[in-house]
Amino acid sequence: MTFIELLIVLTFFVFPSFSSKHQSFISFSNMIIAIIFSIFSTLCILLLHKKRNFWMYIHTKSTISLKKILFGISTLLLLIASSFLFSLFAKGKVIITIEHVSHWHHYGIILIWIFFLSLFEESLYRFYIPDTILQLLMFFPQKKQAAVHHFFYYGIPILLFSFAHYYNGVYGIIFAGFSCIFFFLLKNKYNSLMLNSLVHCAYNVISIYLIQKTI
Repeated sequence: MTFIELLIVLTFFVFPSFSSKHQSFISFSNMIIAIIFSIFSTLCILLLHKKRNFWMYIHTKSTISLKKILFGISTLLLLIASSFLFSLFAKGKVIITIEHVSHWHHYGIILIWIFFLSLFEESLYRFYIPDTILQLLMFFPQKKQAAVHHFFYYGIPILLFSFAHYYNGVYGIIFAGFSCIFFFLLKNKYNSLMLNSLVHCAYNVISIYLIQKTI
């Protein structure tokens, strides 16, 4: 049953990103549709999650600490630095452009769009897929097959996340893999979907801002 559930999730939420044509221009109406889709998809993924504790990822007992904030900022800086290095090989190609902002509320739509897309990707690639794969591997003795567990737990989500960004070209695929590793480090440290999503969102906001400024 777990395998069938995982296959359904991959079919509807992951595999389409491998074949669908990337949209280079994004209007605000497209963003609103993407927000609705991301909210619905994230709710489905979290409710399907085998731990069955939806609020565990949203509200945790651990308080906000300076150490957690600094670790999140460090992860964000690593992502930005890595993105800059990879951009040197990408020949300055602009991947997307967004509709010109003509009203103040457009900024709110952009931020909500980026946040919920980040929340969707984190819930799918860093939480649901690896944890579900780990459950499927429970029949392996943990002590003898730890390497197998780690390979599938990290390897499959990293590959899926990387090729979900195929529209960015070869360097985009490689960078997505590296960024996935950084997000896994953050997850392993605090196991917080919200922290992962906020860092992911902050990186995407900075990236899109810089891209639009170069156009």
